[in-house]
Amino acid sequence: MSKTTLKERFGVATGIGVSGGLVAQAITQASPYFAGDFGFCRCAAAGAFLAGFVLASGFGRSGLGGWVLAAVTFVAATLIGAAVAVMFLPLEAFIASLDLPELALTFVGGLAMGPLYVVEMVTGKLGVLLLWVGSILGIHLLAQYLRDHRAKT
Repeated sequence: MSKTTLKERFGVATGIGVSGGLVAQAITQASPYFAGDFGFCRCAAAGAFLAGFVLASGFGRSGLGGWVLAAVTFVAATLIGAAVAVMFLPLEAFIASLDLPELALTFVGGLAMGPLYVVEMVTGKLGVLLLWVGSILGIHLLAQYLRDHRAKT
């Protein structure tokens, strides 16, 4: 098993970050809670990028086992990315108001609820699910391409 290069890590993380932003956009269309909230999409993309950077080595492996690993890794990236994203959301509240005890409660509550909310939206809204599954396929194929390209150079 070869080590994932920095270039591969950034490539996969970018794909997952874009996917996180797109899935968040789909969530804003499917749920009135975040309707029209660009900050939510921005935070989701950032959280997904960071999770993707950490978990990039789970993508691009060959065979059926590689696809299974990519699917499991994408689920993990989704949950971790959602948790990281909700850590960014209170920053908007922090800028607007320096009420630190409320900010701490929002942060802790969001950390627990963010992944659960994303799971609910992915499993309960067909459009969000299709975009999410399409992201797994695209990111895994990108990672395979990056690994193959590295092997040939």
